[in-house]
Amino acid sequence: MKSDGTVVAWGNSQTNVPAGLTNIIAIACGSHSLALRADGTVVAWGDNSSGQANVPVGLTNVVAIAGGVMNSLALRSDGRVIGWGDTRVPEQITNTVAIASGGDICLAARADGTVSFWYYGLYFINPGGPPASLTNVVAIATKRFPGDGLALIAGGAPLLTTALTDVVRSGATFSVTLQSQSGSVYALEFKDSLTDNRWTALPLVAGNNRLLRLSDTTATVAQRFYRVRRW
Repeated sequence: MKSDGTVVAWGNSQTNVPAGLTNIIAIACGSHSLALRADGTVVAWGDNSSGQANVPVGLTNVVAIAGGVMNSLALRSDGRVIGWGDTRVPEQITNTVAIASGGDICLAARADGTVSFWYYGLYFINPGGPPASLTNVVAIATKRFPGDGLALIAGGAPLLTTALTDVVRSGATFSVTLQSQSGSVYALEFKDSLTDNRWTALPLVAGNNRLLRLSDTTATVAQRFYRVRRW
C-alpha cells in the first residue's frame, strides 16, 4: 500500500490488483488479497476456492480487515465481525476492537481487553485458544495453528494512549506501528508467559512526530505477549 492510497502486488500469485483501486487505507492477505477503502468498503481478489474473495453484498462501515488461507474477516464500526469463505463467526463474538486471521485460525480482541478464538467456525475458549488469564489486550496477530498467536497488552507506567496499528507477525518478527511524538521515547516489551514477573524491554526508539514502527525480531516461540511504553 502506497502513501497515495494505491496498491502494488508481486510474487507467485494475487498480483492482479483490480484496476482503479484507490483510496486504500489498509490491506490484508491469505491465499487471496483484501483492501479496505477510506469509505469503509472492502475489495477482494485472488484465490476464491472457498468463497473468501466474495465480499458480502452491502458490507459497509468496515474499520479493519484480516485474511486467512480460506477465509476473510471484516470488523465493522459497531464492533461486529463479519466473516466469509471457510469460516463462521460465532454469535458470542461482540464488542470487538481488533481482529486477526492466519491459516484457519481467527482471533478477536474485545473492548474489555479479552481475546476470543475460533477455528473452522468452531468456538473455543481453552485449550488451544488464548490463555484464560489474558487481559488488557489492545492488538492481536496470529499465524496458522491453534495456540499460535501474539497479543499486545496495554499497561505499564507511563501509559501509552496512542492508537496502535498494523500489528504484524511475519516469521520470527513481530511489529506494530504508532504515531510518535518528538521528545518522547518508546519501547516494545515482551514476556513469554503471563505468569512471568518481569517484562523484557527492547531498545528505546525516539519519537519524531511521524509513524514509528517497533519490532521484535526474536519472536520464535509459540506465544509471546507484548506491551508498548512511552516516556
